[in-house]
Amino acid sequence: MEMKERKMKCRLGTKGCTHERQLAFSDWIRNNLPDQSTGFMALDIDHVLFNFKTKKLLIIETKTHKATLNANVEFAQREFLLMIRKVFMQLPKIIDGWEFMDIHLIQFDGYDFNTGQCYFDEEPITETELIKKLSI
Repeated sequence: MEMKERKMKCRLGTKGCTHERQLAFSDWIRNNLPDQSTGFMALDIDHVLFNFKTKKLLIIETKTHKATLNANVEFAQREFLLMIRKVFMQLPKIIDGWEFMDIHLIQFDGYDFNTGQCYFDEEPITETELIKKLSI
């Protein structure tokens, strides 16, 4: 099956937003794998940050336009992140010296620092502070 390149514009339709993402593989998954009624879920993790020298790892979920993980459409993602958190909390017991620094939510009022406030776990944060927090 040939995959046609498809891009998604910002789903919120915010004037001036140029947010696009490639959806070809998402479409392939939706068209070829079991659907949600079977219990099958396909999710992505936005960012996994780790430092092999300090042996620290953290997971980042990012949301633009101050979206949250509370919407019904995010149920599967929220549940998956809770499950992943439980697994990664065992990291120090499995691999000596490694520290899991949790899963964090980064939200933007717009889509980056230039388009509004940024929040780290729902608390306002500056770009400088975020750099410091994420430089593990």
